[in-house]
Amino acid sequence: MVETREQHGKKVNDILFINHCKHLDDDEDGYLELEDVEEAALGAILKALVNYVRIDGFRRDLVEAFRLWGKQNLDPTKYNVDSDPNWKKPDA
Repeated sequence: MVETREQHGKKVNDILFINHCKHLDDDEDGYLELEDVEEAALGAILKALVNYVRIDGFRRDLVEAFRLWGKQNLDPTKYNVDSDPNWKKPDA
């Protein structure tokens, strides 16, 4: 079954808890439990960056700045900080 763009986007938002962080329903207590806060935040930022590029066009300086930040701040055993298409997690 092929998903629509909207269905796919909702699944990504659910995986990253994006809507849970943005919206609080009346029947909720205001608490959110995340397994990996860094992973969810990074995923949300990357999704926002992709959306920004789609809306405003490819901004090489912005994308490159974030890529360099990632290379300096993210764990290279957990993330593909060099954008190597053949990279695999060491434990995979």
